[in-house]
Parts: sequence; C-alpha cells; structure tokens
Amino acid sequence: RLVAPRYIPLWERMLDVVGAGPGMRLLDAGCGSGGASAIAVRRGAIVTGVDLSDQMIAVCREKPELIGCTFEVASQHVAGAELAGAQFLRRLGLLER
Repeated sequence: RLVAPRYIPLWERMLDVVGAGPGMRLLDAGCGSGGASAIAVRRGAIVTGVDLSDQMIAVCREKPELIGCTFEVASQHVAGAELAGAQFLRRLGLLER
C-alpha cells in the first residue's frame, strides 16, 4: 500500500488543523501514495491530489478507497492561480521510498 503508518498521526493532525470534513474541497499537494488523501476522504472531503511522480499518481488511482477523487501529475510550473478555491494540504519533508 506504500503508506508509512508512522505518518498517520501527523496527517490526522494536519487535517484537523485545516478542518477537513464533509464537502470541503482539499488539494493534497505532493500526495505521494495517497495516505493523507484517504484519511480526508473518510472525513467526507472532496480530494484532488497532485504529485510530480506519475508512478505515485498511478498508485492513487488504483486504490479503491480513493475512487471518486481526482489525481493528476503536476508540472513543475503549475501556476498558483490554477489552484485557487481549494484548501491546501502540504506535506513538507515527507518522502516515501
């Protein structure tokens, strides 16, 4: 599944901080394998995930718990204006290997 269990409490706390819940539009920037996205979906959020890795996006798209979410490979030159209207979930410094 490629989700490191040690990150789950951190993702839970981050989602608490942004108030992730039913109907909230949430952008998971640097979504990796979708661990934080899956937690947000369970809370009722509408998730869009982006990652620079097409391999990680493929993993997200295959997870049954993420059906209905949108996952896209991001360009390194994505303009900030294209992301307006979403709540941002940033997982800085968390790399899955």
